[in-house]
Amino acid sequence: YPEPSADISTLKQQKNIPHNQLIISYIGMIKPKKGVEKLITAYKAADLKNSILLLSGRVASPAYEEKLNQLINQHENIKTCFKFLSDQELIDSLTISDYICLPFSDTLTSGSTILAMSQNKALILPITAKVFGCVPEQGVKYFNSDQDLIKLLSTLDNTESVKMGSENRIQAEKMSWSEVAKLTNKSYR
Repeated sequence: YPEPSADISTLKQQKNIPHNQLIISYIGMIKPKKGVEKLITAYKAADLKNSILLLSGRVASPAYEEKLNQLINQHENIKTCFKFLSDQELIDSLTISDYICLPFSDTLTSGSTILAMSQNKALILPITAKVFGCVPEQGVKYFNSDQDLIKLLSTLDNTESVKMGSENRIQAEKMSWSEVAKLTNKSYR
């Protein structure tokens, strides 16, 4: 992946995001099974004042995109980029993010987890993803239910996310193709 196209302040400014806002992101293909509706609902219920929920990625269908837009209901702290992201756009979105939330149960069926880890990002994952064991405990916050996700979102801060992201980067660098093959084999046993 390329380097970010600009520094974090400039990238936030380009997206009309105040520099001091905590950014919680979902990045990747947006399909009903990926839990984006759950994330939007939890974010709105948490009623976070100094944060932005950034949803970036191509939506599976126009009908589903309309459903998401209705759920978002022009919420001032939810920003969307509903399109296929170029490698540069993907890296730029990751760069400004403090946390990456991937609320679907089969988290590792997507490359988003490993990509986020390789880019120094803290993760928010469902407890069911814990079984895969590739994310270090210090790099992730797990949730067990919709209510649990709401509570978890209310406790986030960007100081902690930096430490968590560093732990994830260290682990991502240890994951060679042979190591990933062993984990895949283990998950099917």
